[in-house]
Amino acid sequence: MLAVALALVTLGAGAVPAADPMATASLMRAVTHSHEPAAIRFELAARAAMRGNRATALSLLRSVAATGGLYDPSRDIGDRFASLARDPSYRQLLATIHHTHPPVSNSRLVTIVHAPSFITEDVAYDRVSRAFYVGSIPTRQIVRVDRFGAVTTFVPPQYGGIGKMLGMRLLQSGRTLWVVANRDDASGLYVFSLATGRLIRRVMLPHGGQPHLFNDLLVTPAHDAYITDSNAGVVYRVARDGHAFVVVMRGLLLPNGITQSTDGRAIYVSTEFEGVYRYDAATASVALLPHAPGIAMASIDGLYSDGRYLAGVQNGYGIIRAVRFTLNAAGTAVIAEKTLEYNTPAVSLPTEGCIDDGTLYFVGNSQLDRWDGHRVRGSAPLVPIHVYAVRYRPSGA
Repeated sequence: MLAVALALVTLGAGAVPAADPMATASLMRAVTHSHEPAAIRFELAARAAMRGNRATALSLLRSVAATGGLYDPSRDIGDRFASLARDPSYRQLLATIHHTHPPVSNSRLVTIVHAPSFITEDVAYDRVSRAFYVGSIPTRQIVRVDRFGAVTTFVPPQYGGIGKMLGMRLLQSGRTLWVVANRDDASGLYVFSLATGRLIRRVMLPHGGQPHLFNDLLVTPAHDAYITDSNAGVVYRVARDGHAFVVVMRGLLLPNGITQSTDGRAIYVSTEFEGVYRYDAATASVALLPHAPGIAMASIDGLYSDGRYLAGVQNGYGIIRAVRFTLNAAGTAVIAEKTLEYNTPAVSLPTEGCIDDGTLYFVGNSQLDRWDGHRVRGSAPLVPIHVYAVRYRPSGA
């Protein structure tokens, strides 16, 4: 869901593509070939509820609940099912969902970002200094939070012309922080020195007639960057020291999270409704990852690879959780999932993060629902950002 919302919260209402893949007709066609039809039905149910068509909304929600997935309409971003709140059938459906899927709590709070006006998409962790780097969309800055919780400015507001920042990756080799950000006129890749905070590289893509939305990135050991563009539906490659955005994947429905397999042979890209794509580096072939029934892979925001595991954060269609997926030996299919955190304060509105030594670090309360693209919604003050940690690697693995 946030892949859709980010087009609005980072760039404003004009950022939605002209050929809107979220159009109802497009979604109804996508149900037949998507690996995540339950997420599409959930979205169609929300739209029906907002139009006042309660019977259709309830029928769709029942079909979603029958899949056994964690699709909880009471956790929907934007409270789009408000018109059903007093309906006895809807209340019974919620009771069944909550009984079937109770809260799961495994995370621990690792740091609180005591900085004003922070609405945050991503966080990076430096194992050397044990510090976190946290970006703010409204103020367009990055702060460093040391292991004692002290907050200092790492990237000052709008330094280097940086836009509203989303994904970031910390590279230990070279000691750099890589960030993607979006302005009204262009989207860009920014690289900062960890030692000084100095901007050492910037590669920009002008919007022209179509706004882009750089959402997330990965950086390979060779220092090539791969960037998801949710608006254009593509993945770019920016070569080490290069300045060209080369399309390596296209035709994706709102691509978001991106990660490289441990052996470097594949790149995994999450999408809003289609599931996760696998890009084969040797052949440039692209295929959706099949998975067993009951596994939900829609709306994965942060996605991280470690051997046969994909760790991730989901935040749409009532699937608000931290999760681990297990791949087959070839890395070409998902054979199991395990919910790590679900329906607790640690995942009030989670977004991206990073992994380190079997632990997933993630933003628990991004507050992205408080940003309208230009200013903070409402008069209530923003609360400090909370970063959580959860083990995704099984004991002994």
